[in-house]
Amino acid sequence: MNISYLFPPGQVEAVPAKADDNNKLPSVESGDRQLEFDLGDRALRLLKIAVTDTIHGRRLTTLVDEITPEFVIDLRDVLRFDLPGLSREFFFNRLSAHGVHYARAPIAWHQISAYGITTDTKLPIRLYHEAVERWGGNLILLVSRAEHAMHMHAMLNMALSTQRCHGWSIERVS
Repeated sequence: MNISYLFPPGQVEAVPAKADDNNKLPSVESGDRQLEFDLGDRALRLLKIAVTDTIHGRRLTTLVDEITPEFVIDLRDVLRFDLPGLSREFFFNRLSAHGVHYARAPIAWHQISAYGITTDTKLPIRLYHEAVERWGGNLILLVSRAEHAMHMHAMLNMALSTQRCHGWSIERVS
């Protein structure tokens, strides 16, 4: 649509566009092909670590809606869904509605050193399989405390750095 502010709307006529030979793209036969580089802007696999001591139930269900994870892996010792704005029934109904799988892989957090990550620290088998071996969809990991989230973040980065060459993004949500 052409708009002119110089003439009243009834007196404006459409002007056909002229072909401009200077703006044509070069043909493939010309030998001037555009080189493509992988700049790492491919889609990333999202790994979200949700701290259930501080997260609001609505934020957790919104997170499920936003990233539509393939799995929610619960790493907590004690399963509690008594968060503000959330119930066990509502949470599992939301997971079912999106076709999200739920798995438990509790970690004995009391046995893990608070001073740092060592190379002999192992991820739970289920988490290792879903996060490292099997390169599928997004994941949400449930942990109880912020210290557990920091520890899990470091453990996942170490495991993924040694085993995967694809991109990933690990974020803590509280």
